[in-house]
Amino acid sequence: MEKDYIKYLIECLKVIQNPDVEQSTKEKVIKELLKKSIDYNFNYGNATKKALKDIVDISASEQELFVSIVLYLTSNDVSC
Repeated sequence: MEKDYIKYLIECLKVIQNPDVEQSTKEKVIKELLKKSIDYNFNYGNATKKALKDIVDISASEQELFVSIVLYLTSNDVSC
């Protein structure tokens, strides 16, 4: 499973760093990468994983995403 994730990560980085790829496509790739990273984190419970993925989906900007995740992680029991 770890090798598959690393391959996926490398492919995402190629897309993100490609200057010919539209910004909206890069943002979609980044959001999918974040959600997959959340799934691979064994320190979070299922409810936390769902909440974090929802935050990733609804955040309109990088700043909003960062602030929302920090606020969630500092104010909730992430083991749930």
